[in-house]
Amino acid sequence: MEVRSLASHPIVKGLILGFVLLASGGCSEQPSTSAKSLNAVEVTKNSVYLTRDIKNDVFYFVMLDRFHNGNPQNDKSDASRPTPAIAPDESSKSTFHGGDIQGIQAKLDYIQNMGITAIWIAPLLRNNSVQSDDSDNHGTLAIDFTHVDPNFGTNDDLRSLIGAAHARGIKVFFDIITTEKANANKNKKCHNPDNTAVQDDCVGIDDLATYRPPVVADITQNLKNIIDEFKPDGFAINTVKNVDLSVWQEVGRMIVAYAKTVGIPNFHVVGELNDGNPAVLSKFMTKGQLSSVIDFSFHFNLKESLFENKDLNRLGQLFNNDDYYRSANSSPDLLMNLLSNQYLGRAGFFINHGLNNTSEAEKLQRSVLGHAFMYMSRGIPVIYYGDEQGFTADGGSMDASEDMDPSLVDVYNDNALIGTRQTTGGDNFNQKHPIFQSLQKFAILRAEHKALRTGVHQSRLIDNANKIVAFSRIDPADKFEYLAIFNMGMQTRNVSIKVDSLSYSSVFGNKAQVKQGKLTTTLEPLSFVLLKAQQVHKGSEIFDIIMPGIYTDNERLFIPLNLIFGEQKALPFAEVDFYLVDKDGAEFFIAMDNTQPYRAIIIPEMLTSMVQLKVVVRDGAGNEMSKRFTL
Repeated sequence: MEVRSLASHPIVKGLILGFVLLASGGCSEQPSTSAKSLNAVEVTKNSVYLTRDIKNDVFYFVMLDRFHNGNPQNDKSDASRPTPAIAPDESSKSTFHGGDIQGIQAKLDYIQNMGITAIWIAPLLRNNSVQSDDSDNHGTLAIDFTHVDPNFGTNDDLRSLIGAAHARGIKVFFDIITTEKANANKNKKCHNPDNTAVQDDCVGIDDLATYRPPVVADITQNLKNIIDEFKPDGFAINTVKNVDLSVWQEVGRMIVAYAKTVGIPNFHVVGELNDGNPAVLSKFMTKGQLSSVIDFSFHFNLKESLFENKDLNRLGQLFNNDDYYRSANSSPDLLMNLLSNQYLGRAGFFINHGLNNTSEAEKLQRSVLGHAFMYMSRGIPVIYYGDEQGFTADGGSMDASEDMDPSLVDVYNDNALIGTRQTTGGDNFNQKHPIFQSLQKFAILRAEHKALRTGVHQSRLIDNANKIVAFSRIDPADKFEYLAIFNMGMQTRNVSIKVDSLSYSSVFGNKAQVKQGKLTTTLEPLSFVLLKAQQVHKGSEIFDIIMPGIYTDNERLFIPLNLIFGEQKALPFAEVDFYLVDKDGAEFFIAMDNTQPYRAIIIPEMLTSMVQLKVVVRDGAGNEMSKRFTL
């Protein structure tokens, strides 16, 4: 029987090892379990950027104007602008400071030594930078999609940077704005030509009328032109929720397909929307068919748990909600994780404001532990420039846009940085900074252990009373379990977890013992251990499949399953394929779930004209069972 994507149905169609601690009680480093230990440069050089799966990448987001001034000659490069507006005022947080594309290229050694494999650059196309009392140094008011803004350099500079990055195995992504006026014929193409009542996080930006076919055509052609001109590896679409979702259904697929025709086989279009609700975020992947989105739910839940000392159970719910992202064309391991960004603020800011009277040593530990959690979890890590140097900021936006070069901004320079006595008043490209070195080691750790990049993420323990969080990562191919256990509290804890393997080696941190099916280990305050099972996870035989009943929640239909196994294990490790069947017997694959709780979460329209649900379960022992349920 033919199995087709549900998108074709006429009813639905169109819809490292270790980290550095200042406190004396930190964990000790353990040797890698791999035969050959990588260094940070080999992480990128040993893989071909064109064919490398994005799940193998570590991203570094660069605020271009504030990173490094590689060419002071372009600081006053646009003669068409009024003199007061084009002259940078490096003592003001709101104007241009001189950072440019050549500055990124000059610091590629620094970036690569951190273990970064992909650079995500803030908007850099020519923008409407002249404002009443400041300038758009964030680059968000683009007026020309064909040229780099003169303050940041030239088209040749950008091609040079991309070539140099690619030569090192580093990808380059562009941050793209699609809601502003992109040409002079403004009133025909702007939804909000008078700049009033703009949506959400787009204050000051005219809203393009993306429901009009000519505008959609313009967006598509502009993005194609950028690909032709510069050959980037992907786009991060800023303000994605201010464009009709139907646009992304068309444009996202079209752009990825077009990139393949010009020799970019793994082009990605990532959506960015400041929303912590997975039901909202997931729509842009499952229905909008973008490659990925920024997982702001990850950000908010980890910030509140670790930086504000709130209930840890929110982290368990975070990963349970991964089922929202499972569809025929999307998966939660493609989500982009971050702790900081240019709008919300920095990890250091959240630590300072979330925990009063915290010691400098504790601040460092919390920052490093938060980054460790991000690198070990499902999804793709995104580092916000300057976090590796302990920047603390005073808030979001311009307050979180500090200079990496020596700064003249008083409100930046009076901040105490984490992990160093340095301030932003000096050069901040210190490769001996403890956070920098931690990130360097975490990148190596991910590169050496495939399960940390692509393994199934299984929640194992949430103990809010003792501030313990544990999860497993299991590579579906080799079935070796990696167990990550985090102590997010300020007390040393002995931890006991039910396991299936007979023994575990220490990849990082303290060793563990297994007796009578229970693993025990000790974690110092604000530390983590990473353990690897020494036996293949065999799984258990599937005996039956039960569907309790479909229910509605959060504007979705939930299809839960109870799987009955012959032997109860700590990790059943089963894969479930979900299909909808119409009255003619045609089957439409809708999702695959390989984590507990087993379920599919779909949009209600998918059930239209469907009469059956078919599920296929593959258990960890190599058996397969299929069952159908009447809808």
